[in-house]
Amino acid sequence: MAVVDMTKILIASHKSEADKLLAELQETGLLHLLSSKDSAVCRNYDQLACRAEKPRKLEEKISELQKDISFLEEFSETPTSLMQPKVPVSRKQYREVAENSELEEAAEKVNSARKQIDKLRAEDYELKLKYDDLVKWKDIDIPLDELEKFENVKFFIGTLPPRNFGTVQKQLEEYDVVLDVVCSDKKCVRFAAAADKSQAADVQKILRASEFEAFVHTDYRGTIAENLEYIEQKRSTISDRIKAERRKAEDLADKNTDFQILHDYLRNKADAMYARSDAPGSDSVSFFEGWIKTNQLHCLDAMLEKFESTGYTKIEPEEGEQVPVAIENSKWARPFEAILGLYGSPQYKDVDPTAFMAPFFAVFFGLCLTDAAYGIIMILASVFFIKKFQGDKKFFRALAICSVCTVVAGAMTGGWFGTLIYDFAVKNDVGWLSGAIDSMTWFDPLVEPMTFLYLSLAMGYIQLMFGLGVGCWDYLRKGDVASAVINKLCWILLLNALIIMGGFSEAISPAMGSVLKWITIALLAVIGLFSVREGSWVVRIAGGLFELFGLIFYLGDLLSYLRLMALGMATAGVAMAVNIMAETTSQTPLIGWLATLLILVIGHTFNLLQSGLGAFVHTLRLQFVEYFPKFFSGGGMEFSPFSRNTRYVHIEEYKN
Repeated sequence: MAVVDMTKILIASHKSEADKLLAELQETGLLHLLSSKDSAVCRNYDQLACRAEKPRKLEEKISELQKDISFLEEFSETPTSLMQPKVPVSRKQYREVAENSELEEAAEKVNSARKQIDKLRAEDYELKLKYDDLVKWKDIDIPLDELEKFENVKFFIGTLPPRNFGTVQKQLEEYDVVLDVVCSDKKCVRFAAAADKSQAADVQKILRASEFEAFVHTDYRGTIAENLEYIEQKRSTISDRIKAERRKAEDLADKNTDFQILHDYLRNKADAMYARSDAPGSDSVSFFEGWIKTNQLHCLDAMLEKFESTGYTKIEPEEGEQVPVAIENSKWARPFEAILGLYGSPQYKDVDPTAFMAPFFAVFFGLCLTDAAYGIIMILASVFFIKKFQGDKKFFRALAICSVCTVVAGAMTGGWFGTLIYDFAVKNDVGWLSGAIDSMTWFDPLVEPMTFLYLSLAMGYIQLMFGLGVGCWDYLRKGDVASAVINKLCWILLLNALIIMGGFSEAISPAMGSVLKWITIALLAVIGLFSVREGSWVVRIAGGLFELFGLIFYLGDLLSYLRLMALGMATAGVAMAVNIMAETTSQTPLIGWLATLLILVIGHTFNLLQSGLGAFVHTLRLQFVEYFPKFFSGGGMEFSPFSRNTRYVHIEEYKN
């Protein structure tokens, strides 16, 4: 339940051991490696600075391999799914493939086949365009290369917009022109015209003025039909060649998993090479500067025992330097780190809010749904995803905890698919079931909305006070007593005094009321005068008055928790509407039972999904907008160790 202590270190390694060191660091993921621009060594010793360069040849190989993998996916049957997007491989298989020198030769064959297919497809596409253009002129039976050989005749072959064609025809009647329409459609009229060469310039002028587009035929020899036949034959040959290349690729498709392993291996190798080139150093020594969790220093010590010419020293961070943040929580709160990740990491010296948020998030989520049956379904779904999902399972574990709270909240409010199960028990005289539901029900939100309203406000009040309390504790932890007392404790006392005087005035004696009034005035004065403790007194008082204006914001924050009631009642209301529609259709002859079943399944599924999404979003908002500002700001830099990352494969650590 805290931000992990970090230690800044500087590792010095002889050049002969640097590559092996980076491989070990990448394997263990111990060190948050600083780039040369962030390294104190580079800033303090210019002569050690270097120019980082990406390994271009290796990057090109990785890029080509990635294209080959995508190409082979068409033929391979790699066992991936939404739950397991990466291919599971053992550590032993990963090592064996990485050391297989023959695999790159196979990858070259796939690469060659892919490029050849791409080239042939591009050629085929160009031929298709030519074919589509020529086939529109297939009725012209004169060899195209003969058209320019006539001494006294000029041919014009092309298209005109239909709106201009009639006008052009009339204009050309004044000349020695023979015009023949080849074909026409809504977009254009295709025609061929033969004109006396002495009049060709005038004819061309008329055509150009009417949006004439010439058919370029100088690239062709023979008739249109002959050219079409030639293109068909050539495309058929290309198709056969593509099939042959595809067969080559299919023969290597079973190696696609190996190619994926090779890609990830080379990707990590390239990252290590870049880190090596980015590391400051001299002709014989490389320096690696970064951050490590203090509780993992012993792991680093054990790792460096393998090296003869490598060691490290602890160094003090520079003033104002941002420290990467890693958080560690107890088992019950750890799943909610996934929720905090949507907001951002805490600052290094700040409190980790995960454990302070987790119980509120789970309870509020349950109150927004208020249906025990929905909660049970979500528990089953969460367990399924936890078992099947390949990546980080924190979110699904958090959802499972929220689902348990949903079951509790639903039981307290009598929500079991709305009142479907209760009505079934009453109608069919299942006394033990209806009695069990009655015994667990505290109130019905649709019958007693005010109870839900008071509950929502009470939950909001508890969370806001708790947030201020955490903020007070955090200031005391940092040694800032003034901020703890004035900016947090005084607000806790002031808000409670106002609530007692405003909501319970009849329950307190006049003397107690007078005491509370003077306490309130004193607290207002302290907050107004001392909330801002820098600058002139004018600035302080102005800032203090603005702080007091925060009373309005606290009221707004408290009222925002009424969304718990609104969403809980909406879930119950939609469930009730679905049940009423189902009951209405149940009386329909023959298909009544089927219609009822469909309405119940579709209706409650829709309600679960949309209400679940609303519960998540609005509960998230209450934490991020109303709760966190009372003690948490975020904005920290996440601890991101230099480690092995994979795109295609998932190395199962428990396998050899």
